[in-house]
Amino acid sequence: MPLTFCLKSFTFLVRELLMLRLIGISFADNEKVSYRIYAFFCNVLLFGYPVIAFSDLFKHEFDIVADLLIYELATIMVCCEAFVVMWNRQKLKALFRKLECAPFTPNFERGGEVEESFLKDFSIVTGRQANICWGSVFSTVGMSIVATIIKRVRSSDYRDWEFTYGPLTVLDVTRSPYFEITWLYQITCVLVIGLTHCSVILIISEILGHASVQFKILQNNLSQVTENAHRIMTKKVRGVAGDEVDVSKVPWKYLQKSLNEAISYHLSILDVTSEVEKTINMLTLIIFLFSLAVTCFQVYHASILSAFNVRFLKCFTDSSSAIFPVFILCFWSHQVAHESEQVAKYAFQANFVGSDLRYQKGLNLIMVRGQRPVILKAGKFIEISLPTFVSIIRASYSAFMVLRSVNEK
Repeated sequence: MPLTFCLKSFTFLVRELLMLRLIGISFADNEKVSYRIYAFFCNVLLFGYPVIAFSDLFKHEFDIVADLLIYELATIMVCCEAFVVMWNRQKLKALFRKLECAPFTPNFERGGEVEESFLKDFSIVTGRQANICWGSVFSTVGMSIVATIIKRVRSSDYRDWEFTYGPLTVLDVTRSPYFEITWLYQITCVLVIGLTHCSVILIISEILGHASVQFKILQNNLSQVTENAHRIMTKKVRGVAGDEVDVSKVPWKYLQKSLNEAISYHLSILDVTSEVEKTINMLTLIIFLFSLAVTCFQVYHASILSAFNVRFLKCFTDSSSAIFPVFILCFWSHQVAHESEQVAKYAFQANFVGSDLRYQKGLNLIMVRGQRPVILKAGKFIEISLPTFVSIIRASYSAFMVLRSVNEK
């Protein structure tokens, strides 16, 4: 069964893992034979479609082949994503379980109710993100179903019949029911491919987002690390006032305990972010390379079309769909870098004036480490950040304008 975050009203990756299970990729150790047969059927649809569609690249004119090539690249990308996920299933499952356990769960003694509030807010954001991504898949496929059915019902001439995602001539589609069978096969495959792609993107983004939330919890912990030490002292020493905190009167052993907990938590977050990068770097590289390849083809195709052509609008929407997953990854990775860099600021805000010198030195070490943000990379060489995404958009627009001016001449 899908893994669940052990928290009263918060779930971690349950939606995404359930969706992957519905389309044939399960993280459970012992599945029934019936599910394995079902998963095999889904995998045949996913991995078989690009093989079947490949033959049509050599049967049509350039404009049609250009569209087919874009769909083929997108399909191969999703197949690569699914293969990498299944290949690294055990590593991903170990990572999920680690994020579900202490010190990454809410701890009232460490940060109060704020920690649970951070995680609940994050759950709401990721829930909306998932609804938008999956909703876009269902709405896009749904509209294509309606459009193609209308064309099929209105005309009995096979030349008016249309496949939304490029022609597929594995059967004689000029006759019924071969056209309907092929159409149904294409729609089913595209739906499985779209849901797989969205689920993989959502899993990666939610892991990155969870890491950024952990840094926010650490910031909250550091801002009250002195107060935590004072609270520990009031529990163990009688006659100490519990309201006002005079850090100069807090012994080193209590400051050390509170500081060690914060440092240990900081190191745990750094370790898990390093593990996240090692686990997903191949996935993110695949997404970046294929999304850029699809965008390049779309930019070229759009440059030879009129701005008032319907196909130009289609190129724009398709390129936006290709680049949107890159934006999601860049956004959440940028959040991780930003929040990790803010750790130094919150360590400086701790109440340390007049405290033990060893305590001040410990906070200073946290500040020094916090000044080096956690930078995640795709394939260990492409920085995943918003500046990277902006540079991609700029390069795409520049290439489009250059090609447009050349074609107009």
